[in-house]
Amino acid sequence: MRMSGNQQDPVRWGLPPREFRSGVPFLRAAAPLLFLLFHASATTPTLAADPIPAPAAGASAPADPAPEPGTGRKAPDWWHDYQFGGFFSLMPTFAEETDGTNVKGLRFSFGPQGQVKHIIGKAETWVSFQQGGDLDVYGIGIQLTAVPFFRKWGGLGFLMNHGLEYRTESPHEGFGGFIGPGVEGILWFGMHVQLTAGIEHDFGIGTRSQDLLHLGIGFGHRVWPPKLPPGIPVPGTPTEESR
Repeated sequence: MRMSGNQQDPVRWGLPPREFRSGVPFLRAAAPLLFLLFHASATTPTLAADPIPAPAAGASAPADPAPEPGTGRKAPDWWHDYQFGGFFSLMPTFAEETDGTNVKGLRFSFGPQGQVKHIIGKAETWVSFQQGGDLDVYGIGIQLTAVPFFRKWGGLGFLMNHGLEYRTESPHEGFGGFIGPGVEGILWFGMHVQLTAGIEHDFGIGTRSQDLLHLGIGFGHRVWPPKLPPGIPVPGTPTEESR
């Protein structure tokens, strides 16, 4: 069978070989260019950072600036947001018990008062005496108060009172206790006097429950001078280095 002209081997018949041509000519031209670009990017030198100039001959390196006198240690950040004080308070109390008995008395309390960031807290230990008719009530307890709403002159907060009492009249004669949630308002007059007014409902445990109103006046320090940690100078106090 004789081959067609298109299928004849040009070398066999003494003809020059045909030049191979790709079906996609631009790929043949792009291949060397891509190779050159890749080779150039791989061998591009990286710019070095400017070297730090060495000190001149005979010159000493610059020394770090000396700290200010008395600032060797820094107070912790929370220290500047913390205040601490305390008051002795005397307050009359007016209460109505669940059976309608009215009792009046006095409460004497003392406790620390502190401010951390945006809230004032108090923890007051108290003793009290109440009387109504033939009933005498002796009590001792602790009141915890949080004052989240306050200004320079006053504040409003929430209290939780915990007490243990002794009654001299039946049917609840003897010891009992109570837990009393309530609210309290405070007015400050300067840094050493405060007025308080609060209402609470005392839930009796082995005794009668009651609604109680207290009004009080306190004397003390709203902010005591802070006792700074060792090594931290009190602001405004001259140090040995500055003398």
